[in-house]
Amino acid sequence: TQLSFLDLYERDNCLRSGSFGTVYTCHHQLHTDITYAVKILDRRKLKPKDDAAVFREVSILKLLKDLPHVVRLIDFFVEPETFYMVQVYAAGGDVFDRLAARSHYTEKDARDLAKILLETIAAIHEKNIVHRDLKPENLLLKSATGDTSILLADFGFARTVPEKGCITRCGTPAFVAPEILLGLPYNISVDLWSIGCLLYMLIGGY
Repeated sequence: TQLSFLDLYERDNCLRSGSFGTVYTCHHQLHTDITYAVKILDRRKLKPKDDAAVFREVSILKLLKDLPHVVRLIDFFVEPETFYMVQVYAAGGDVFDRLAARSHYTEKDARDLAKILLETIAAIHEKNIVHRDLKPENLLLKSATGDTSILLADFGFARTVPEKGCITRCGTPAFVAPEILLGLPYNISVDLWSIGCLLYMLIGGY
């Protein structure tokens, strides 16, 4: 018998809410001392292609499970009206919130964060996977005190790059590469453009 999310976990506090789902903290009923995050998606609001994209995101997270700076998928539950994605909880929030609180990172903080981010993206690119939505909101911080110990999150737009390149227009306008906006075929290099924009924002504070 397949157990449901509610058979194994208890939902706690709401972290953020979006059009299709909500993220909560949660804990396993047998390990109450460990806090996780669960993304709960309402399948009734998803189109078939969105439904398929969730399964693709889960398969990509499984491929990247050994990378220390990628948010780790703990459990995945498929129910008729709901998806539950249980992930590691990042207690420090995201880099965007930290930046808003501090106005800008020091050059050393930005450099340390860039090193981790570039090494992580290099490992992802070695598997021919492109993220396509790199931005401060998708860089989570492991702790409330450290500014550079990041976990790369939200692989909803990620995919394996086909031989002819990708053509889907997606991402966040302030960070998206020109070839995506122009409708040209593109590959993993679009992530590097986004990292450049991200670092500019971290150092400049705007």
